Amino acid sequence: MIAVVDGFGVQKQKEQETMIMIEEPQTHTFIGGCTGSGKTVFASKLFQQSNRLAIFINTNNEVLPEQKSDIVFHDIDGFCHAINHYKKATRLCLSPTMEKDITIGDINEIIQILFDMGKNINENKIEPTIWCELFIDEIQEYQAKHGKAPYITRVWKRGRRYGIIGIAISQRPADVSHTVLTQSETHYLFNMGIYEKGYFSAYGIPVFEDEYMEWLQNDYHYLKYEKGKVTMYEPVEI
Repeated sequence: MIAVVDGFGVQKQKEQETMIMIEEPQTHTFIGGCTGSGKTVFASKLFQQSNRLAIFINTNNEVLPEQKSDIVFHDIDGFCHAINHYKKATRLCLSPTMEKDITIGDINEIIQILFDMGKNINENKIEPTIWCELFIDEIQEYQAKHGKAPYITRVWKRGRRYGIIGIAISQRPADVSHTVLTQSETHYLFNMGIYEKGYFSAYGIPVFEDEYMEWLQNDYHYLKYEKGKVTMYEPVEI
């Protein structure tokens, strides 16, 4: 039986109804969908409900991540100030300004600081404590399929050892780094263009089956793909 799940709320099956919440990420995660599909709303909900240090790289200067954050910063100095002086602030959002876009250098420096913190937190631990979630919106802008961004790659390859989970967001999954996609054990998939079909077919994710495509045509509906299982979800509430 295919489970249909209200994204905020109620798992709908013929035999029973069970209250659930969006699960806190335990593994690297990918969120994909075209513009207007609901992926940013969903990512902002995950960001808002995080019980860890959560950092949102707000590439497109979206309003929702800023609204859900404790502190909005615009450069590495702002990030260091937030980390050092606002201990109770757990949701931090890096947004561009009219004068300054977010650069790969900004992201690299943030990742290096997080790895240094994670090394101290998890030193000598066999099982690392997951303490940080790093959201990167439109990740293909920084880590494309054929590009090189070693710091971002390091998060998806080694981040969990330091207690860091990467959450990648993209409207063009086919252009995203192979490492990011294959190291993401959980995929949340919203409505997408036919251009993405080759990617999903190559990785054995059956999102383009008729049943799922019909589901994704509903506004803001999405699929969760994890451990070979597809679950259909209704929209989240903000």
